[in-house]
Amino acid sequence: MKKVLVCLAAAVLGLGLTAILAADEPKGKEKKVTIEGYIGDSMCGLDHSDMMKKHGGDAQFSEAACVAACVQGGAKYIVADRAAQKTYNVKDQKKVAEYAGKKVHIEGKLEEDGNTLDITKITLMP
Repeated sequence: MKKVLVCLAAAVLGLGLTAILAADEPKGKEKKVTIEGYIGDSMCGLDHSDMMKKHGGDAQFSEAACVAACVQGGAKYIVADRAAQKTYNVKDQKKVAEYAGKKVHIEGKLEEDGNTLDITKITLMP
């Protein structure tokens, strides 16, 4: 009888520790990231040259104006990491609007899909 009680107590203790350790693990598979890139748009992606010609006017000479024209036309803001040749969707579009066409340093979390950034800090780069 004593052996049964000891085994039962050990099992309860083991389950309790497992529950505590599991509670400390972060939920989902979000990953903290730091990225340097440009705030672009989903229509142009990594390269604005073709759309800059199509837009004409100020957008023909300025990436910021091109991004603004594309977003006004329905595109979404993105982060374009030209060095890695990768683009990221932006979860909160309002956070990046003022940086359109500019180089930025971003800290945040990459969501489970591996393509969407939840930005916690954004800084303009020189």
